This record gives sequence, C-alpha cells and structure tokens, in this order.
Amino acid sequence: MNTDSKIAIGISSILIAIGVFLFVWILPFLFIWLSFGVNLSNVESLPYLRKAVKYSIFRTQKLYTLESIIPTLLVLEKDKEAISYYGIYEKLNPTDDDLDTKATKTLVTYAYIRTKNYDKALEISKETNNLYQQAKIYVEINDLDKAKETVEKIFSTKTQSKLPYLYVAQIQLKEGYPNSAHNSIDKLLKVNPTHVDALKTKAKIFEAQGNKTQAEIYYLKAKQIKDERNKKLGIEY
Repeated sequence: MNTDSKIAIGISSILIAIGVFLFVWILPFLFIWLSFGVNLSNVESLPYLRKAVKYSIFRTQKLYTLESIIPTLLVLEKDKEAISYYGIYEKLNPTDDDLDTKATKTLVTYAYIRTKNYDKALEISKETNNLYQQAKIYVEINDLDKAKETVEKIFSTKTQSKLPYLYVAQIQLKEGYPNSAHNSIDKLLKVNPTHVDALKTKAKIFEAQGNKTQAEIYYLKAKQIKDERNKKLGIEY
C-alpha cells in the first residue's frame, strides 16, 4: 500500500469518526426537536422524549434530555416514571444554582408528594427553599404546627398570591373550624375559580358540615375542570 493510499484511508477514517460523533451528538436533540412538533399533545411527544433520553450518551445530553422529559411526565401524572428518571438525574450531580436544575427539582417534588414519599419531597423542597411545597407537605402529613409556621413565613414575604389561603383553609378544616376554612378558601376561589385543589377543599369543608349536596357540586366542578384539562393535554382514561 503506497503512501497516498494510507493518507486517504487515514483521512477517511477521521471523517467517518467525526460523522459518527456528530450523529451521536445530534440524535438526542433531534428527538427533542421532534417532540415539539406542530399540534403534538404531551402524550404524542412523550415517545420522542423517551428516545432522546435513551440515546443520550454524554452528560450534557443526558441532563438536557432529562430536564425535558420530567416536566412532561409530571403533566401526564406519570409520577413513578418521573421519579425513576430523576434518580438518574441526581447521579449526574447537576449544578444546584442552575435555574434548570432548580426547576426540575421543584417539579419532581410534586411527583414525590403525589406518591406520598413525603421525606424525599420535603428534602428537595428545602433544597429549593420552596415554602409553598413545604406547607403542602406539612398539611398532608398533619404536622399542623409546622404547616402554620411555614404559611406565616410565606405571608411574611409580602406575597400577592392567594395560594397560601389554600393551606390556611386546609389547616382550619383539620382543626375543626369549617366556617373559617370557608372564608379562607373563598379568598383563593375569588381570584382563581378553576383551581382544582381549592374546589376539592371547598367540597371537603361542606362535607365536614354535613352538606353533601354542596360537597358533590364542588367535587363535580373539580372533576369537570380536570377532565377538560386532561383532554387538552391528550390524556385519556
């Protein structure tokens, strides 16, 4: 084999290697791009996102694809799958002060709350300093003193949000003050009448007062709103 042939083979090998590298690098991002296809629902985009994660080899790719799939899984309430992917995400040691990292941690906390893994949910919510999530967790585990303390911290930030009144109402209901709970939850429903958790809480308050008719009305409202949202997201049961 002469020198020119060896050079040609060497150049060809380098070009092939570069081509393979570019293909391997671009492939996950191609699947991400496909997941944003026109008129694709979350359900329809999910297979592309799964492939994006699957074909991610490098750390940067894996972080980006995981940060892309976890929000979609949470919207679709595929909490166990989201938690599974988050386990991989944690092992990659994402930068804590990165906005995408904080957003991913904040979102996955809801998966841990919904699956009742409150210890992990509380751990992450403290890492992200999310007082709203902490208040929600403390209410759900019936640590009402901690819940009240956390809600007070939220109000001390001079927040304009009415969401804290959801937790106030839930605490008052658990403590046996349904009338006060009505007043509190109405402050949230006045500005956000389609808030599903608020509607369910209102139903529970009526239920605690023995008013089954009104309770059923609010449970039905909550269900109809959630069903309509799920329909728009492409979720079918």
